[in-house]
Amino acid sequence: MRKLNLKSASTVLIAVLALTLILTTAFAVSGDVASADNTPSGTKIGEFSVAHTSDIHYFPLDYCYQDVTAEDFKTSDFYQSTTVDTKLVMESGNILYANVMRLLDMAKEGTLPIYVFATGDLTKNGERVAHRDVANSLRYLQNEVRKLGGKYTNFQVFATVGNHDLYNGSGALYDKETGVKYGVAEGVTTAQWALLYNGLGYPSVDESVLYEIYPEEYWSSSFTSGYQPSTIAENLTLHYINDSFQEAHDANLAGTPLTAEALHAKYLEIGDGFSQLSFNVEIANSSYKLIVADATLREKTEELVPVRVNPADYEYYKNGDYTFHLTKLDEHGNPTVTILEENATESEILAAFAAGHPVYRNSGYSHLCGGTLRPELLDFIADFTKNTTTTDGVNEATFIACFHQNLLPHFEVEDDILKDFTFYNWEYIAKVFAELGVRYSLSGHQHSSDVMTYTDAEGRTIYDMQTGSFVSLDSPVRIFSVERYNCDGVLAEKADSSLYLLDSAGPTPLKATPSNHVYTTAPWDEDAYQQAMTAYNNATDKEAAWADVIAANPNYLTYTIKHDDFDTLSYNGYIVQEVYSQLIERVLSHFLDEGFLLGTLDGLFEGLLGPDSPSLQIAGIVNLDPYKPVLYKMVNQLVDTVWSGLYEDKDGNGYGDYEFDGMVYDDLLGWVKAVVDSVTGLEFGDEDLGTMTLAEMAVYIFTSACSGNEIFSNLELPEGEYSTDSPYFTANTPYDSTYRVRFQAAIKDLAAQGDSGELIERLLYALLNPLYLEEDSLLRTLLTYKFDFTKATGEYALTDADIDSFNDLVKALKLFGIQATADNFVLVDIVNGALPALGPMIGDLLGFELNTNDILGFLDGFLDDYLVESFFVGLGGIAKYIVVSYGSDDTPDLADITDPTKPLTLAPYSGFAKLSVGGNETNVSYISGKANDRNTATTVNGRLPGSLTANFDTVNGDDTFVFSYYTAEEVFAKVEYRKVGDSNWTTLTGEHWNVFDETDRCAHLNAHNNLYAKVTSGDATVETLTAPQYIPLIDLGLLCITHGATYYENEEGEEVYYTAVDRFNAPENSVLLWNKHTVTISGLDADTEYEYRIYGVYYNTDGEKVNEYFYTNEDGTATTFSFKTAKTEGDFEFLAVADPQGMIQSMYDKTAEVFDVINSNSAVSGYDFIVNAGDMVDNGKNFYQWQYALNTMIDTYANTSMFFAAGNHEAGSFALDKFFNYTQPSTVEYNTYGEALQDYYSFDYGDGHFIFLDTNDATAKGLGKKQLQWLEDDLASTDKDFIFVIMHKSLFSTGAHANDAEVVKMRDQLVPLFDEYGVDMVFGGHDHVYAETYPVGEYGTVYVTLGTIGTKFYEYTNDNEDVSYELDYDKTFEHTLTEQTVGYVKVVDGVLYYNGYTIGALKAMNAFAENHFFNGIDVSVAKIKMMELELPEGYTLSAVYGGKTYSNIDELNVKGKDKTVSLYAVDPHGHSFYLGDVTVVESGLGTVGIAIVTVVCVLVGVGAIVGPIVMAKRKKKASTPAPETVADGADHTQE
Repeated sequence: MRKLNLKSASTVLIAVLALTLILTTAFAVSGDVASADNTPSGTKIGEFSVAHTSDIHYFPLDYCYQDVTAEDFKTSDFYQSTTVDTKLVMESGNILYANVMRLLDMAKEGTLPIYVFATGDLTKNGERVAHRDVANSLRYLQNEVRKLGGKYTNFQVFATVGNHDLYNGSGALYDKETGVKYGVAEGVTTAQWALLYNGLGYPSVDESVLYEIYPEEYWSSSFTSGYQPSTIAENLTLHYINDSFQEAHDANLAGTPLTAEALHAKYLEIGDGFSQLSFNVEIANSSYKLIVADATLREKTEELVPVRVNPADYEYYKNGDYTFHLTKLDEHGNPTVTILEENATESEILAAFAAGHPVYRNSGYSHLCGGTLRPELLDFIADFTKNTTTTDGVNEATFIACFHQNLLPHFEVEDDILKDFTFYNWEYIAKVFAELGVRYSLSGHQHSSDVMTYTDAEGRTIYDMQTGSFVSLDSPVRIFSVERYNCDGVLAEKADSSLYLLDSAGPTPLKATPSNHVYTTAPWDEDAYQQAMTAYNNATDKEAAWADVIAANPNYLTYTIKHDDFDTLSYNGYIVQEVYSQLIERVLSHFLDEGFLLGTLDGLFEGLLGPDSPSLQIAGIVNLDPYKPVLYKMVNQLVDTVWSGLYEDKDGNGYGDYEFDGMVYDDLLGWVKAVVDSVTGLEFGDEDLGTMTLAEMAVYIFTSACSGNEIFSNLELPEGEYSTDSPYFTANTPYDSTYRVRFQAAIKDLAAQGDSGELIERLLYALLNPLYLEEDSLLRTLLTYKFDFTKATGEYALTDADIDSFNDLVKALKLFGIQATADNFVLVDIVNGALPALGPMIGDLLGFELNTNDILGFLDGFLDDYLVESFFVGLGGIAKYIVVSYGSDDTPDLADITDPTKPLTLAPYSGFAKLSVGGNETNVSYISGKANDRNTATTVNGRLPGSLTANFDTVNGDDTFVFSYYTAEEVFAKVEYRKVGDSNWTTLTGEHWNVFDETDRCAHLNAHNNLYAKVTSGDATVETLTAPQYIPLIDLGLLCITHGATYYENEEGEEVYYTAVDRFNAPENSVLLWNKHTVTISGLDADTEYEYRIYGVYYNTDGEKVNEYFYTNEDGTATTFSFKTAKTEGDFEFLAVADPQGMIQSMYDKTAEVFDVINSNSAVSGYDFIVNAGDMVDNGKNFYQWQYALNTMIDTYANTSMFFAAGNHEAGSFALDKFFNYTQPSTVEYNTYGEALQDYYSFDYGDGHFIFLDTNDATAKGLGKKQLQWLEDDLASTDKDFIFVIMHKSLFSTGAHANDAEVVKMRDQLVPLFDEYGVDMVFGGHDHVYAETYPVGEYGTVYVTLGTIGTKFYEYTNDNEDVSYELDYDKTFEHTLTEQTVGYVKVVDGVLYYNGYTIGALKAMNAFAENHFFNGIDVSVAKIKMMELELPEGYTLSAVYGGKTYSNIDELNVKGKDKTVSLYAVDPHGHSFYLGDVTVVESGLGTVGIAIVTVVCVLVGVGAIVGPIVMAKRKKKASTPAPETVADGADHTQE
């Protein structure tokens, strides 16, 4: 059972009630709650169980290519349609029959529950012919079990719809003898589903009525020997969300069922809407209630998705926006299953009806993979839960819900990589379920067997159980039971879950179950088969003898071929052989198929350049439409060349020689397959145990998730071993103990390589070497290849007119620098020529301006800069996180992994609660009113406040302070604050509303449809804004994939944000809604320290405060943070940092270590505030990364004002609005939501003026005009003694970006301006290198590139003369950084001091300060030598005495009167850092004091001793009045 941890794997958990909650994960811990002395007593008052199946995925064998031995089988349409499946398709009929018989046998034994859920994806892809057979199979089961009588008299199967089942245009049928696709298959609508599955939860319909609506073949086939009628059990009361279903059902109960005409008319009213197949169930004399929910979604499509219509349907729909279609007729004029794509005319349609031929409507909808419970359905469920009664004396019902998609994510990164498997808006729905008392849900969709828990802010836990697929590993059935207990009028429940695998039904469960006519006496003749096989084995003419074998059972070709496998293999043994052992090969063969790839390219070219393609222009200047015919021919020639003629034909076989790893391939496809195989074939693990390839590991991870038998997240194995005689043992699967140990070694190896970066380095270079890096790599060869398009013959040969057309196009493109001829077409020349003109466009995509005309040189440099160790470590950490999260499960889903049938009692955590029943204790899952008090709140689920930032106000910083933080949308704000030394706290509570009540929500809507409230008390305000946050699908740094964004574009092209009101319109979990609370406190004293506390407060729906969440001290009390208001004049100190830019939690852990070192160092820990030159995160839109960044450093950021300049990684993210609280000037532009489109501002502190620029506003034309004018006005208006500028993109750097076009232009623009107005220092980042300039210009501005406090160290370069002549190489690192660097400024008595530090130097200082040198004991040379052991790794100690440097302390010889020795720490690159002076006492002379000359640590050049930058205040230009500012700039989002 997975415990849902709503954070990323390595988010720091800040415990609530830390003394008692140390052992917890996000929602669960071990430990008992109640002792035997206080265990409550209960009386059992009820028991109830259901069987749960899911994802039957049946497909009729009659439409499969049955001869799996045919030479063309693996190139057939049918096989290609199955290669991306992880399930058995041809055998699905056998499996369905075997499971029906298994359930029937359980009923005969009395072990089958009375109710069975089949939760969706009952067909392969919604084919009507498949629905027909599944529905009849389930009704057959229902009827046969009811015949047993007794408790099974009212046995009921409930069919639930899945994403594959309705409006599925992917459905197709195939010729069983050739495998050729007939075309799109007939699907079903909502109403047709209800008719097909009548009696299975949907209103029962008499067989004769069905035949009046559609012909008999629509409803039945030989698979079940005709139609199988059945009705809804008599003890059930059903409540349908759709009135038409309710009316039909009520008519049945009244004994007056609707006529065919009346029923059909009613069902036509249902339409194609959402949620309509949902219903609730009450059971006579029972306190157990069932909820069956239709969570499917669909979208409009122009593709053909055909559904059957009869004449009445046609009359109803013909005036709508629909097309109608007919079937293809055979040579005899009879209809086939091929549906024509051409639109039919009315006369053709009427003629088809008259002939009795099928007619189809294009539904206009296509299914979506994901699903949700929409608001109207949640309201329907809420009405049911609030208006039902119980029958056993306890006034609280037990609700069990079922649906297809998962209510909860079932592994930690599911929200990132498999969003479509969990309900969209799942957390909101989970909270609603907890509020309604719906504690148990059953789902499928993911083909895994797993249990998940979720606990809401009130401590209420819900359980979501997903059960694997019939046609995937195990073919499981889950048995779920709930016992009810009366504890003095309070309800307690014990919920148990167990799994029954198909292999538990017998060693060869697929034996003798051919998938035709399986519900009658099987016509399969085993004796005839055996006789024919004997003859075949003895025959000389094998071909003729094999024909006799097939003739023995002519309808069962596949079963004949597979006979021995069915007769000898277990189910898991068979699926491993047929699917999992070749899974990666099958998947790759689907995508690396010549027909698929070339067809995809042809479709792309046709869509772009074909006669029906939309108009195409370049930059709105050159119209390409007249040139499309020649371009179409040329791109096809290019593809043909790349496919098989790019390389020289050395072996003379007419094909180019594509070489890889010593092998030669005739075409690109063979080469690509070899490259991919080299990647999937990378090995991990222990050679002694046997390594595993990446492909084998992927299959193991998938199958272990299917079985609920995963490894733990600490990479240890769960207890229990499978013996080879176990019914579940299957070699090379999680049921093979030896194989499990091999996988454990492999996953540990992969995880270690992920941490070190080796994993990504191996993967990337395995791809990049053949693709680009090697001299004869594919892309280099392609870019430099000379194409002569005039030589081609055949379909794509160019005519003279084509060549003239191309020449005309080249003339039109000359303004872009493009030059080429049809007989001399070289891609690299064309790209290089176009770069100067197209550079800005490409730069917009990359985040920086290109300033090059050499694309290969640029790519080489780009890869050199980015493919560094920190990049590999970052991506390796993400890869490890994903793999381990998906492949692990810390709480098993089974009570005993060796026996899945043993019941597992569900609980929020082990020992949650016990109940005394008849003197015996039993574990229970729920006790009414008992909260899950082990529910540790985390910042990522929003209960504990998170993403806290604080700062004095940038306009009125001396008397106003602002801080903001985030909580979940149902958790609200409370703050306390006081002046340090005061005894009383001032408390301010924000306004709250009921997030589950639409009326209350709507009462708090602002102009942007966001929920908003503002509470003012005295000089303090709390503003609460519920706003959408962007959660990417997966974020890999250079590559970020998402399913959607926080907004959509309306018809006017405006960006419209998804809000709490329309959350269900947001796509695929791309948006989460969080509360941002902004607290502004005014009327404070300047330069004064205050304390504050922040809380997240949860209220129940009655408005009563239930829980408070807060950061805690060790004694469980709320953590107190502090802030200090700004000073208006005088001395000050600040810390300057740049580029944390983490991607994963571990990267921010490293940055936190940097701050630990800083804050423990007396030389740099006295800062008044922090300035940050940008790139706080790797993706500014990624809400998770901001949580890592801010929550990890909360001890620093919550107690210190931090001021931030937007980096390029924050571009377009509105991060300053979302996470910081800076008032910006009136020249800043805002979007319609009040979000700043630029981020620049300034403020005064003491004798200093600070300016923060937004270099994302810069292009090759320089800084944006408005910002540039504001900057000059701001510089002109200040009268402060010292001016500092903080900007992300550094003007003087030894990094790769020093030559970027916008940097070059800003250097030309800003350096003279800064010199003119007397800017003292300019701090930048971006390049992750450390550099300082000499004083630049007449005034002498010093420019510093701050390096990084993160883990990404980019390449040092120094090939720019415009920069290098200004750099002070004594203070600039002439190498790639290997550790973090920071800057520190101190202004004392009108003098500015600046020092730069490496983190190692600061550690060395700390070691020096903590050393015995300060303890007044004897200091000898031997003791100095001891200090080397305490320096950071790679650092050494050197000494200067008597004008001589001693790199070996053993050689130090102190003589004479002068006993003063200067000590230095030397880093691995040879840079020396001054630590201080000591007075050495010769051995035996007694104890003396130590003279400390200085404790200033200075960043210096190699071998040199250079003092800090020291500047006295200097004369500046006279100031002018300040420009206008916007006092409420931080609150524009609330406008």
